[in-house]
Amino acid sequence: MAVRLQPLDDSCRELNRKYLLPAGYHQNNMFTTDWNEDDYGNLNLYDLYEKLYMMKTGEEAPYEFAFTGRTYEVPEEEFEAVFHDFFQIDSQIIRQRTTYHEETHTYQYRPRGLYDKGTTPDVPFPEVVSYEENGDGTLKLTVNAVWPKKSLERAFRHEVVVRPLNGDG
Repeated sequence: MAVRLQPLDDSCRELNRKYLLPAGYHQNNMFTTDWNEDDYGNLNLYDLYEKLYMMKTGEEAPYEFAFTGRTYEVPEEEFEAVFHDFFQIDSQIIRQRTTYHEETHTYQYRPRGLYDKGTTPDVPFPEVVSYEENGDGTLKLTVNAVWPKKSLERAFRHEVVVRPLNGDG
């Protein structure tokens, strides 16, 4: 069990709720690899698809995980729209970083599961502890990875720069 001794600013809580918690650290590398709008580095789009789909629609992605590794063909409009809502990313970049079938205009997709990132639910959670508004409209968030099970208020610290899109989303 972890107990907070220092108060956390309400603005930090809101930024955390809005930008960090929906993806978190579980089964994706969004906040644990270096990337930016010009170079997506090692960011794994497949790992983010289900989380972003849920954020976009409020529903689970309609593709069931199967231990057999079942794959689906997702229409390009559906697949790309999930990423376009959250990133300033060109469709060509999405196609280069995933398996795209030009002839059917679909993306091959396999739901993520225990063979992708491990099965443990015991991972830290992100907590925005401070932020700065940058002159270009972005926000620089300082984030602690809080790990209650290990009694660590800061398993590691990182910075995330976000650019609010679609009406501050």
